Amino acid sequence: MHSVVAMLIVGVLGAAAEDVVVTTKLGRLRGSRVSTGPSTYLDTFFGIPFAKPPVGPLRFSPTQPAEPWDGTRDAIDFGPACPQKHETPTFPTSEDCLTLNIHRHCSADCQPMPVMMWIHGGGFWENSGSGTNGTELAMKGVVVVSVNYRLDILGFLSTGDDSSPGNYGLLDLIQALKWIKENIASFHGNPDDVTIFGESAGGVLSSQLRISPLAKGLVKKAIMESGVTMATWAVSLPTTTPTPLSQAQAVAAKVGCPTDRGTSALVSCLKGQPLDTLITAAASIRTDYGSKFIPVVETGFGVLPKPPEQLILEGAGADVLAIRGCTRDESSIDMEFWFNPNEYDLNTAERETMNRAASNFPRGPQEAGRALFKEYVQSISQPTSQQLALAVAQLDTDLGFNYPMIHESQLAVSNSSAARQYVYQFSYLSPNSNHPQWTGVPHTAEIPFVFGEPFGNDTNWTDTDRRVSTDVMTMWTNLAKYGDPTPQGVSKVTWGAYYKATQFYLKFQETPSLDNHLNRQRMDLLKSLYERFGA
Repeated sequence: MHSVVAMLIVGVLGAAAEDVVVTTKLGRLRGSRVSTGPSTYLDTFFGIPFAKPPVGPLRFSPTQPAEPWDGTRDAIDFGPACPQKHETPTFPTSEDCLTLNIHRHCSADCQPMPVMMWIHGGGFWENSGSGTNGTELAMKGVVVVSVNYRLDILGFLSTGDDSSPGNYGLLDLIQALKWIKENIASFHGNPDDVTIFGESAGGVLSSQLRISPLAKGLVKKAIMESGVTMATWAVSLPTTTPTPLSQAQAVAAKVGCPTDRGTSALVSCLKGQPLDTLITAAASIRTDYGSKFIPVVETGFGVLPKPPEQLILEGAGADVLAIRGCTRDESSIDMEFWFNPNEYDLNTAERETMNRAASNFPRGPQEAGRALFKEYVQSISQPTSQQLALAVAQLDTDLGFNYPMIHESQLAVSNSSAARQYVYQFSYLSPNSNHPQWTGVPHTAEIPFVFGEPFGNDTNWTDTDRRVSTDVMTMWTNLAKYGDPTPQGVSKVTWGAYYKATQFYLKFQETPSLDNHLNRQRMDLLKSLYERFGA
């Protein structure tokens, strides 16, 4: 039985699927093949194990390589997603979830192609590698790999010591990269030319893999969409409160594990808890913005042995080409769910602004708050309730996304020998958006265009949607193939690299254009406030 996604591909391409078998270093795999022309075909392989199941004694343990198998293993259907707490689950989950999926488009004389490994987002606690379809990207001459990694408490439990250093989800991704290094040649992929790309938490993890000593040599290029490791929500530093240990103790207390007999006893007890009990307890302490179990600075495994800023300044990832970008209105997606036009007034906007100042600028929350309120709210003449809500959302966008992206880009180019860095803003508002038009271009808005959804069977997409999607896919795959998103120009624009002096960025819109100094006045204000009042 061919998988649902394989059948959808059949529907799009209009051809019947047949079996295709490849031989990897671990054994043979049977996937699906669909003809795309007289001598070309699209192959898909789903649910490929890249690691041992992290169950039993391997829960809260470093990722172990997958073991070989006998015979031919079916790679027709997606494997289950990693455990996550949903009120209405839409896909199967299992602790045995460390699998990856491959799309390749080829011909009889197929030559090795660059590889693009997609890392899904979801606040470090939800989603799956099967959530996106790599068919359209693969048609542009790259091998597309999507991957699962352990999430939430299973992926990022840390006690701050050797009992559970943390970063298991990152270790999973590093093992997936090692699997690619050893096996992707069997799929006509170039094991020495891997681009990682991801969105939100996936962008953060891409950013962290780019600088991790354990991933050195496994990544050549990186694309970070709506998330970088310099964001305050992206990593727990030694100075971060509450501490990772306190989060672990909070879950332990909920499930009846000891919190006063040392971290070894705590972790041992959590290892033995039923899966549903553990996931439910972790979900109960989740914030509105995502998991409380996130990547950490740790020396136990050495995934992130120092704070990211220090690693970047010391040259980590300097040889990795990178694109970083955000949507124009990232945080407006929150207002879609929380915004009450009857309650949002000037007092509410001031209170929310001061709250954000307190959490971001603890050494001067009042002065910082007044400066932010003046810049983001008082600058609006006769604001409506909706404008006030969006002003606070713009502050959230800058604090959580734009400023960390600019700051990280500037750190990266401070090394004069560093590989080229690129910055973008996705500003295209599609009439086919699933979000209300007043939210603008919110978080996740670029994903359909990255994966070519306007070329699918949904007839609501417009010609402009398809043109924008073509631009994005072309630039993403150009980076993977040539190390330059616009080697010969795309839609009459050449994407200039980001430097401190020029600060070029590409604006994705109906017709892409090059600009510089993204939101310069606001970025300069935040820079000065972080220097004066930051933690």
